[in-house]
Amino acid sequence: MPGKSEPIIAAFPLQFEVLPLVALELAAHQVDVSQGSSATIELTVRRNGALAGHVELTVSALPKGLTVAATTIPADAQQFALVIEAAETATPSPIRRIIQVKAKVQAGNQTLELPALRFALKVTKKP
Repeated sequence: MPGKSEPIIAAFPLQFEVLPLVALELAAHQVDVSQGSSATIELTVRRNGALAGHVELTVSALPKGLTVAATTIPADAQQFALVIEAAETATPSPIRRIIQVKAKVQAGNQTLELPALRFALKVTKKP
């Protein structure tokens, strides 16, 4: 009919990328530590949006005699040194063990768990 307009509907595909609020990256995936010494693994913290809280780390499967010095990444940090300390009595291992690092961050009244990170650790005899 003349004078009558029909609505025009157009469809366009939309693409978008969903970024995590916080992501962690290990600088190394293999670490050696000698008895009575320490080793450091650098972590990069990528924060998206307004989430600026501290990140709590839990390190599991550490061999007997090994400890982690600090497990809280400060709220303003973009880099963090995860220091693994080996006692003089730590047992040397001929193979690398898989160590898991889990992380949690507070977002408002919710606690977010980040995907676990893994690295291979070998304890060597004191030189």
